[in-house]
Amino acid sequence: MRNHRQPLPTGADGKKDYYLNPNLKYVPNKLDASEYSGKSVYRPDVLKDTGAADVAARSAGTAAAPGLLNGHISSRDEFNPYDEGRIEVWEHAGLIRVGKQGRHIIKVEGAPQTKKRGEIQEFSRGSRRRMMHFLAKVVLVDENLPLFGTTTYPDMFPEEAEKFKRDIRTLIERLKRRFPLVGLLWRLEFKVRKSGVNMGKVAPHFHWLLWNVPRKFDFRAETGKWAKVNQAKDGWQETVRFNDGEKVVTIVRSVIGQDRFTEWLSRNWYDVVGTGSLKHFHAGTNVKVLSCKREVFFYVSKYMGKVGLDLPCPFPGRFWGVVNPKNIPMGKRVVITCTGKQAAKLMRFMRRFIRSVMGKKWRFNYWSMNCMCDADFWAARIPQLIEAEKTLGYPF
Repeated sequence: MRNHRQPLPTGADGKKDYYLNPNLKYVPNKLDASEYSGKSVYRPDVLKDTGAADVAARSAGTAAAPGLLNGHISSRDEFNPYDEGRIEVWEHAGLIRVGKQGRHIIKVEGAPQTKKRGEIQEFSRGSRRRMMHFLAKVVLVDENLPLFGTTTYPDMFPEEAEKFKRDIRTLIERLKRRFPLVGLLWRLEFKVRKSGVNMGKVAPHFHWLLWNVPRKFDFRAETGKWAKVNQAKDGWQETVRFNDGEKVVTIVRSVIGQDRFTEWLSRNWYDVVGTGSLKHFHAGTNVKVLSCKREVFFYVSKYMGKVGLDLPCPFPGRFWGVVNPKNIPMGKRVVITCTGKQAAKLMRFMRRFIRSVMGKKWRFNYWSMNCMCDADFWAARIPQLIEAEKTLGYPF
């Protein structure tokens, strides 16, 4: 029996409805660009003159039309100028940065920002990411590990940003005068008070990572209103003043041996804050001697990388900063040029590594990537991972 197919129904616009016959192949109409008045973008290499014959052919209109820009299409050519990438490794540190196709341009490290920032309202994810990336560039060896310090306020604390930022600036200047080779990173954090007369209010405190600060050193004269050190007939003596009700009491005690950084920080922070609370003099600071690289990661992730939502004022200013970065042992930055395919391949390996460590999926930027890991371990395996020879400019 002969099968007679019924014509396909048409809609109100006169077009055929292909949903009723899925076996029918749809063939789109070819695009006609003869009436297009816009400007086409061509590849630079096809616009170069190849000789007099090519110039004559173009003038006569018989030469082949140049192709459109196809830099976004992957190429098998290893030296394709439209498919570039770069790999940055900080030797003996913990950061690797990969970029491809448009983000391969090498920027000067530490260059000033061209975009002007507005007033800082919170410790954003971007600010935390920049702080963690800076710490990942630091070389952490047992011979030069930083000290971890914390400075807090007593029951009476400032709630205006101008006041507690003035305190941190004053303490930093004292650190720079007493220890000229110091390099430090400070972090501002806010926490709700759970006791005291200001229970329930948000109080600021600071965390510190300090390099090139000795644990013990010789005494030096200090002139302060609330705490000072001066030389007496039989040695050195420490003078502390505090409020006892409505009167000010002075305690003087002799000190022997050498000064310690824990006591130096306690005296100077107490004098900078100037509340006159003897309890704050004894418990306002804390210094932890870090013994290994693992402890540095623990304190950084637990205290310095913590994001809080409670703020005492709408615009508290910067939440972290670096002082004397030249005195902080940074890893050497090595830049490797590669193709976009090689950069994409290394990024895939790093994504798998991060997912295996974190135990869950994470959002990634498919044009560039930063990975905090053992940089030397990965650098030794980069040529093998991206299938490149060491003779192509790889210093590892």
